[in-house]
Amino acid sequence: MTEQVTRKAYIALFNLLDSRYDKTQDGELGRLLCGMNPNVFVDDVSADSACYEDFCESSMLYKEDNVRNAYRTSINFLNLYCNEFGFDIKSVVENITLDEYVNFFENANW
Repeated sequence: MTEQVTRKAYIALFNLLDSRYDKTQDGELGRLLCGMNPNVFVDDVSADSACYEDFCESSMLYKEDNVRNAYRTSINFLNLYCNEFGFDIKSVVENITLDEYVNFFENANW
């Protein structure tokens, strides 16, 4: 995916997870959001630049710019953080639908 769509996909995922956090106050989700937060630094994409780099690597699996690939990238990224970094958010990941993600993607602004 192009950098522009990758950034939009990242923002969409952050906003979706943030809305879930507002409803659940899940500590693990909050921990992930702290690193992902694109609103902390003006000059950076996320509070933890490695977080955005991992997301970009996930996006490289897909050539076409479309919301389905943005969704797949987001799910791959979340699974990576569950499996490699021990975030206990599998139930959150399993409950993110394409339809829900599309709504956040369409409203994402960088």
